[in-house]
Amino acid sequence: RSGRVAVATRELSGWGKTVILDHGDGYLSIYAGLEEFLVNPGISVRQGLPLGRLGAHALHFEIRYGNKSKNTLALLPPR
Repeated sequence: RSGRVAVATRELSGWGKTVILDHGDGYLSIYAGLEEFLVNPGISVRQGLPLGRLGAHALHFEIRYGNKSKNTLALLPPR
């Protein structure tokens, strides 16, 4: 979903480079394990826009409502 880049940091312990999108309705999307950032904090991004590049690590993707982790598969649209 579209949102605003709330965080783009390499300082979260154990997560590697991380981007957190704020969707403006209490939901946050977290993308961690990135090799390179393609966005900066504060910018608005549309759904489908690349946020970063992966390297040797697997992507960690998480959806939160406030500070509570949600069932990601239940929230994603069907394919």
